[in-house]
Amino acid sequence: MIELLREPDTARMGLLRSILESRGIPTSIRHEREYDVLGSSRFDLPKYWPALGILREEDHATALAILAEVATIDEARSAEEISCPACGESNPGNFEICWDCGTGISPDSEDPDPRK
Repeated sequence: MIELLREPDTARMGLLRSILESRGIPTSIRHEREYDVLGSSRFDLPKYWPALGILREEDHATALAILAEVATIDEARSAEEISCPACGESNPGNFEICWDCGTGISPDSEDPDPRK
């Protein structure tokens, strides 16, 4: 396994793994189960965080480019602000639900108010 990155957020690691695999790059995550079972307090050092890696050396440059693309998109989305259609509260652009009232605010939301 050729390690690409370490991240304490196992959900994010799963997302990144799915993105790479959807583009034909086989991956593996090391330390994921230990981190989940034993908890972050025991493994608060980065060397024990789950590690995302690729299985083929020839995929290294492509995988790094994909991860850079994802990071750029994430930064752009979190930098923009979205106003909630229900309460008018300002939310980071990467939120899908208003932090204040729980209304769906992403462009993909079908029903703007899940409480109905």
